[in-house]
Amino acid sequence: MEEIQVVRRETCLNISQSGNIVYEMGSSGEGEFIRLVKSDKGGMCSRDWISMKDVKKLAGFPNITAKDLRALFGEKSSTNNPYFFKAVLMHERICNISTTVPLSIPAKAKPAKDKKSSQAA
Repeated sequence: MEEIQVVRRETCLNISQSGNIVYEMGSSGEGEFIRLVKSDKGGMCSRDWISMKDVKKLAGFPNITAKDLRALFGEKSSTNNPYFFKAVLMHERICNISTTVPLSIPAKAKPAKDKKSSQAA
């Protein structure tokens, strides 16, 4: 692969608008690329360049969800990456905002306390 040159570095809000994501736009003779740099909330980010050609090949483009973006990062990737990347694509106006799928990672449900055991205490 030809070396990718950083064209610009930007910051945008994450999906939940509770923090910032830093990302870079890059270019080579093979096309345009985006990579995540960091999240100020401490979530892990893949530093791999993602080809815009690959993004545009996703089924349903430009109406893609974070779930659609998982394929771009591989199985061992952090679950944060597709959500961070979706925020970047929305910020760059490359994809549409999904209205049918939640934009943020759902919180894990806490198990309900057993009423009997709490009454016995």
